[in-house]
Amino acid sequence: MESSDSAPKLVAEDVIEISLTEELEDPQPFDPPEDFQHGPEFEGEPPRSIPRSLKWGSFASRRRNSLLAVLVSAFYCFLLARLSFIYELSFYILPLGYLDLVGVGLLLIAVVMAVNYTFGWGLYRYVRDGIPVTGRILKIMRIPDNEMPNVYQIRIEVEYRDPDTRELRTVTLDPTLTGSLQFDKSGMPEIKDALELTIAPGDYVTLVGYPGEQFEKSLKIYGLLGLDPDREFALKNGRPNRGMQPYHVIAVISAIVLAFGLLMGVIYVVEFYWPIGGNWMVAVIPGVTGAVIGLIFGSLWAFSSREEVQSSGLIDRIALAAGCGLFGTMLTLEAVFISNAMLDQTESKFEPVRVVDFWQTTHNFLFRDYSIEYTPLGGGDAEKIPSDVFTMSRFQDPWGAIEMSEGYLGLRWRRGIRPLVWTQIRVASVDPERHVFVADTKPEGGQKMFLVMTPQLELPDGTLVEAPDSLVERVIAQENANQRQ
Repeated sequence: MESSDSAPKLVAEDVIEISLTEELEDPQPFDPPEDFQHGPEFEGEPPRSIPRSLKWGSFASRRRNSLLAVLVSAFYCFLLARLSFIYELSFYILPLGYLDLVGVGLLLIAVVMAVNYTFGWGLYRYVRDGIPVTGRILKIMRIPDNEMPNVYQIRIEVEYRDPDTRELRTVTLDPTLTGSLQFDKSGMPEIKDALELTIAPGDYVTLVGYPGEQFEKSLKIYGLLGLDPDREFALKNGRPNRGMQPYHVIAVISAIVLAFGLLMGVIYVVEFYWPIGGNWMVAVIPGVTGAVIGLIFGSLWAFSSREEVQSSGLIDRIALAAGCGLFGTMLTLEAVFISNAMLDQTESKFEPVRVVDFWQTTHNFLFRDYSIEYTPLGGGDAEKIPSDVFTMSRFQDPWGAIEMSEGYLGLRWRRGIRPLVWTQIRVASVDPERHVFVADTKPEGGQKMFLVMTPQLELPDGTLVEAPDSLVERVIAQENANQRQ
């Protein structure tokens, strides 16, 4: 039985070849230029001193940025740890309770980094103790990474004369750079290196390695270490890869803190300020507006002419634009719901409930939420309402009320659950439906006075308000029944 395959067949013209290796096609004998110099930093026998000029290379710049990032992070840890609302949040986001310890740990890391930087450890050991030799680039190979798709490790094959035996040796250096498969503006695939190499096969360069048996294993191309600002073989956008400017580092850390604050704000709004009714168009219109503005900004960013953006795939750019739209929606809704709650001056209404249970749930040892389970006093299914540690600690009896408000923007929301507390007052007459008699007291102005207990609702600021009549009657009846027993 014969079968046919209708799929189109590839022909030679359809195949796109991507060069993964650059090599010296017609190598001449190894013959470095007579005036080739390794640089003044390698003059003298090890251990050598580190010239001040090497403190301005890209390696030193990136390391200073790392130190600055750690110090700025420590500063924010100490600052946030002293804010009262962060203390309250630490009951819900458990790591926030250890910000001081995190700050101390970051300072210790900064001290270690500063000592390392001051005494010239790390890559500076290549200058202090290393043996420089002259090498020649033979091949620059881009090897697919087995763990990361579309990522290539750049391996460089070099030849040099062994400093002890003077034999010509060939070695492939461990990868320190990477490239990735990307597509140009015309949709053609290409391998693009993360950094631009300024060396090519046939170039003579300084190789340096640690003395002894580890020489060949530790061998590096000196110009790729980023130590000498005058010899930088790996560039980013045509300049040495010095990393961000210090003010960029501070701005990025601050932006991360602000983004974290925004996320916490969204979670807090969802927990405590989320409306349960009312005119939803008040939220829909700003939410849609925020989404449109975010999409416009994200689209301009994602489809701009900047090379680093154009190198991204279409799906990545669409995801970037959609993410900006989602961010705009979250930001505007958060602003609307917070305004609706914080500016609300409407009179509260209280719906009586009976408390069933208190819940404390910890998620992955990182997050914890608190809620109170209740049933409406008039009957109905049990529900949960988010709460906090302070409010839960105020409940001495299983009675309370849900404080409801109409909202500044007309979005009805729950201010929270308020505990019922017993307070002592002196009255001229005892109302058996609202009071529990305690004792007779001294008359006032010839009027007999009585000390009674009455149930009231306690607000978060300690203010006491009258409880709903149905709740008072239920509680008084329960108390009288307990006394009779």
